[in-house]
Amino acid sequence: MSYRGSPTSGNWTTTRISDAAGSKFDLVQLVDVDSDGDLDVMSCEEVANLGVFWYENPRK
Repeated sequence: MSYRGSPTSGNWTTTRISDAAGSKFDLVQLVDVDSDGDLDVMSCEEVANLGVFWYENPRK
């Protein structure tokens, strides 16, 4: 899973946020998990029982 840059800066480069070998993401959602006003990434993986992943967006 990766994101591509920032629409506010105009720089669009790919950045990996997860690279677990063999992982299959069953669901990816954008949600403000920590109530700080910006969207974080939530996903889950069932194949290896890895559970839920939360990728915090460090800034708004």
